[in-house]
Amino acid sequence: MRREYIYVLAGLALVGIVVAASYLGPLLEVYIKGEVNVPKSLKTAEIVLVIDREEGSEKFDLGEVFIPKGSVIVKTSLESYEGDFSLAVSGVLTLESESRSYVVSMPCAIVVGEPCYRIMIVIPGYDVPMPVEEGKYRVRLDLSWRASGSGRFTARMYILRASEEGLGIRILGVKPENTDGWVTANNSTRSYAMLLNTLSTKEGRVLIYVWIFDPQNTRSGEGLIRVVELETGRAREVNVRMFREGFTWSALLEVGVEPEKGYVVEYGFDNVTLKARIGP
Repeated sequence: MRREYIYVLAGLALVGIVVAASYLGPLLEVYIKGEVNVPKSLKTAEIVLVIDREEGSEKFDLGEVFIPKGSVIVKTSLESYEGDFSLAVSGVLTLESESRSYVVSMPCAIVVGEPCYRIMIVIPGYDVPMPVEEGKYRVRLDLSWRASGSGRFTARMYILRASEEGLGIRILGVKPENTDGWVTANNSTRSYAMLLNTLSTKEGRVLIYVWIFDPQNTRSGEGLIRVVELETGRAREVNVRMFREGFTWSALLEVGVEPEKGYVVEYGFDNVTLKARIGP
């Protein structure tokens, strides 16, 4: 009897083990397969522009780049130079996909000690953002130059995403017809200044005229316009490339405002900030 009792207990224990073991596996298994192919939104290319005659041009194929839907703007900057030479380089950047293409003219893109004059019109993609459809684009760059002397330089060109939606800031042209009654911003000097037509705030806009005297053409002509709403601290800002005219960089801007609100408008370039308050 005792032996049978032991067998019964052993059998129950075995059943318990089997039942318990049946719950050790997963209740649900899901196999996930995927493919990752995220288009690159940034591409770096390096080119060497060999200038061995006074005037000339050269074409470059920079490969492909993915551009998301929105607006873009092309910027150039002179990083460094050495030697005894003068140089003015202009360019044309072409973005070409299977279904469409965009062309951006870049007059006076790189300048060293050489006068460079451009047509006084606003160029989409260079002076102001240009809307572009999303897609993969072949990038081609045509550069033309006028030069003398010898030396070397390093410059940079880049395409930036620049959405204007909701900013209410745009370039109207080179300069106003007159600035009678305009307010002069703080830190303005005889070499650079920002003037504002605050009477236009009643119309929901402010006209802003910025200029920089630069006879040696040593500045880039680029700066940052920033508009801060005093009540909320909300800020809008956008990079602005001014126009070169004679010995001066200048631009006429329009900023949308609400008449009953106060704002601080700033324009910064190099280490200089011009500032003015508008509104009540």
